[in-house]
Amino acid sequence: MIPALSRPLLRTHDGDRRKLTKPSAGMQRALRLTDHLSGYAPARFNITVSHSHRLVWFRVAKVGTRSIFGALRNAGVELDLEEPFGVMAPRALTRGYTRAGFVRHPIDRFLSGWQSTVIKFNHFDFDPTTHVEMKKLSNFIAWFAEQDPATCDLHFRLQSTLLPAGRLHLLGRMETFDTDLDRLLSIIGAPHAARPRLNASPTTPPELTGAERALLIDRYAPDFARFGYEARQ
Repeated sequence: MIPALSRPLLRTHDGDRRKLTKPSAGMQRALRLTDHLSGYAPARFNITVSHSHRLVWFRVAKVGTRSIFGALRNAGVELDLEEPFGVMAPRALTRGYTRAGFVRHPIDRFLSGWQSTVIKFNHFDFDPTTHVEMKKLSNFIAWFAEQDPATCDLHFRLQSTLLPAGRLHLLGRMETFDTDLDRLLSIIGAPHAARPRLNASPTTPPELTGAERALLIDRYAPDFARFGYEARQ
């Protein structure tokens, strides 16, 4: 009964994939009020929900997000809660749904993020001189060293903060992306479909120095520990 009630409470506008409908926004306000009064509310995640296929996908930036969206749409999976950020979704509203997420080697993800947000776009709105400086990887790493990886921009935030602490039904990896995406489609009862390679990094990034690699390993230590990736120093 509860999952059926979640349909109007976990939905985005048809014309705006990031804007919650009024009932959904109202639920979020109520949950924030609960947080204010009791000091407790469900954690906020960037989630995509399909009620027809009973799927909750916890999105992690720079881990094939555009390709996953493309594959789900090509497979005919209706996305009710499409691409909002910071949504509170109590487990009671998605009981019986498949909970899935994808991760990537932390350093590979960092380099891909730098290529996308600095080389390809000026995502951080650096002034022209600073933007040129940040196109040198060592300068951007020095800038990143001053950020908090638990709260910084989503392209570089710890993956372990973007996924729930509890068990996922499927934890896919970029390193086995096609196989894991096929597994997800099978689990939710969707046909295997073409998955376009979207938003891929255009070039091979420069090599890291030992000190740079050590810094990133330290900053992303929670991800290395939780997801079992090798540091590869």
